Amino acid sequence: MKKAAIIIAVFLFPVMLSAQSATIDKLIAKYGGQEGVTVVNISPQLFQIMSEMDIEEIDDAGFDMKKLSAIKILSIENEELLQGNSFYEEVTADLNTDDFAELMTVKDGQDDVRMWMKTEGSQILEFLLVVSSPDEGVVVYINGDFSMNDIEGLAQSFGGLDQLDGLNQLEIH
Repeated sequence: MKKAAIIIAVFLFPVMLSAQSATIDKLIAKYGGQEGVTVVNISPQLFQIMSEMDIEEIDDAGFDMKKLSAIKILSIENEELLQGNSFYEEVTADLNTDDFAELMTVKDGQDDVRMWMKTEGSQILEFLLVVSSPDEGVVVYINGDFSMNDIEGLAQSFGGLDQLDGLNQLEIH
């Protein structure tokens, strides 16, 4: 019986890992291609190619692109698409964040910002950011095996994201 449970767990593990990605893919399929919607989907193959290229910004940051498996970004700046529904509730309805640490929550009127991270030791396996307001909806999903220093270094190599300054100071438990 124990052997059967282990075999089932081994086969279900990849399915459970892709649950967040599948939810994001569902949103991308729903909203992608419409006016005011931007979709970015970077595959593992592109990260492999980028790691073999001589890209000065990435080299300067010392970031190993092989640490990333996927980046998916959905940005909606079309009030008509967001009208009448809570983008945050739509996004989180199918997400399973039980194994995620909620890093940040910002609620201001109808604006909602949430950031989650799934870790193993000091390594980040999944990062999820959801921004929802009446006129904007954003989801950023990053999958891989990287650290806070990696995120901050990569952001700085592409002109910096002030919001990410100091991420390397966070302790992961």
